[in-house]
Amino acid sequence: MNKISRYFLAILLLLSLTACGTLTFDASSVDALEMSAKQMSASMSVEEKEKFRELLSDYYLNKFAGELNGASESQIDSMVLTELDGKTVDDFYEMINQNSKKM
Repeated sequence: MNKISRYFLAILLLLSLTACGTLTFDASSVDALEMSAKQMSASMSVEEKEKFRELLSDYYLNKFAGELNGASESQIDSMVLTELDGKTVDDFYEMINQNSKKM
């Protein structure tokens, strides 16, 4: 999927998820992050859940690929947890959009 399509999809999901904006990522651990992501996506349609999970996976993989200069997996996990902690769905999509614009 090209960058423009991803950007458009992120905007579309952002607009469709305004009711989910009150839940936030609990990034106190990787397990807590996964649990909070499940809670955040609980009211989403199947397609929205799939795209949300895909964007989370892509975010992590892009972070991992960008930090190949010797950072360990636990260091990358720590960076991801720090960046996502307390963010709402809207905040996450905004962060993804900002990162897309930088590329």
